[in-house]
Amino acid sequence: MKTIQSNLVKLALIATVIFTVSCKKTEENTSIEIGDKETTLVSSITSEKVLKNYFNLKDALVKDDKDKATIHSEYLSNSLNDFSNSISIEDKQDELKEILNDAVKNTNLISEKDIKIQREYFKELSKDITDMIAITGTEQPLYEQHCPMYNGGSNWLSNSKEIRNPYYGSQMLKCGIVQREIK
Repeated sequence: MKTIQSNLVKLALIATVIFTVSCKKTEENTSIEIGDKETTLVSSITSEKVLKNYFNLKDALVKDDKDKATIHSEYLSNSLNDFSNSISIEDKQDELKEILNDAVKNTNLISEKDIKIQREYFKELSKDITDMIAITGTEQPLYEQHCPMYNGGSNWLSNSKEIRNPYYGSQMLKCGIVQREIK
């Protein structure tokens, strides 16, 4: 009788381990299709977390707050690194890795204390994030906005149609237009 109970316990334990591992694999390797690309998410790190940190950085620049911009650039750098390590894009892996590496470099340069320098690198970062979204997609509608006056014309992403210019902040808060909506 003890042998049967022992075998049942072992069997139950093995079944639990197999079930847990299979559920974990399903949870960790979820495939979704974006256009003609297949994306495999390997963990809970998503482009949405990157975007959240990007928008926090943008909002700090809108408010002319160089100290918060520095802090949010560090958060963004961490989420970009986490994202880079957590996804696999079948046919765009090298291109995406290059974009994410450039984005990390730009966020690290944004940690400079001079807000003018922060804004210069934010322009490059915005291009990187836009390119990343073109590959990975997003669950939320985004708005690519354009300031014709900053550095020969500069774009940024927003989660709102309302113009809040990160390049001039309070000097020209509403300078810009919505160029396109990204869905």
